[in-house]
Amino acid sequence: MKGKIFTIEEARRALPLVRSIVSDVIDRYATLRARLKELRIGRDAFLAATSTDPRRDLPPDVADIVDDLRNYVEELEELGCFLKDPEIGLVDFYGEIEGEIVYLCWRCGEETIRYWHGLHSGYSGRRPIPATAEVATSKT
Repeated sequence: MKGKIFTIEEARRALPLVRSIVSDVIDRYATLRARLKELRIGRDAFLAATSTDPRRDLPPDVADIVDDLRNYVEELEELGCFLKDPEIGLVDFYGEIEGEIVYLCWRCGEETIRYWHGLHSGYSGRRPIPATAEVATSKT
């Protein structure tokens, strides 16, 4: 595990900036998908081209979008959170619930961070943050 462990309140305070970055990610990712479809570049070919140097085998405009997306991901990681899905704007923050290291989970469009899931359960395993965790972090 690499990254900052956020309290629920710390993660929520980071949301305005995270929300702004994720909004840009969603826009650029939609542009990328449309452009790849237009160029008839499949997912596997795209991943192969971007695995090392995005400028090598892609049109310059597509490589620019890839660069932008990488920069956004780096910005989020510098804040201590992780982009999990660029299409829906899914972001996880390391947190702690009842003594267990978990992901505090936020999706673009949600007002605040209200959910968490285990490190290996993913989005489908999201559960509401228990009231006891809310109280515990507000006292620290």
